[in-house]
Amino acid sequence: MKLLITIALVFVTALSTTAQSQTHELHDFVKRFDYFLKTNTAKLSWSAKDSANTMPVPMPNAMDASRTRIPDPTTGLWHYPNLHKVYDPKTGFYMDYEGYKYYSYKADTITGSIYKGKEPVQIKRTEKVKQ
Repeated sequence: MKLLITIALVFVTALSTTAQSQTHELHDFVKRFDYFLKTNTAKLSWSAKDSANTMPVPMPNAMDASRTRIPDPTTGLWHYPNLHKVYDPKTGFYMDYEGYKYYSYKADTITGSIYKGKEPVQIKRTEKVKQ
């Protein structure tokens, strides 16, 4: 019986540590995204003006869209303007992001949330990039 209780305690401790680590990494991502919004990289979008300079036109991409990224040297975040995503290789978090609407995003670093206007943005997670 003692063995079963010991195994259960180890399992609960491991889960608790993992949850705290994810929360810390999420707050780290939100803080760096907040700083990212103040950089020029955040304002980039994958479009150009038409010949009359009246409206943005999506730029063609001859390469694989998933490999076309703009790394932000200040925050370490990767901006994929043609996929409308921002990815953090350090934590594995990513989110949908439209560079031409950068001004509508707000990061709440206290709660670890990001908003586009008044709507919360869903922050997803994938595997971290192995360095």
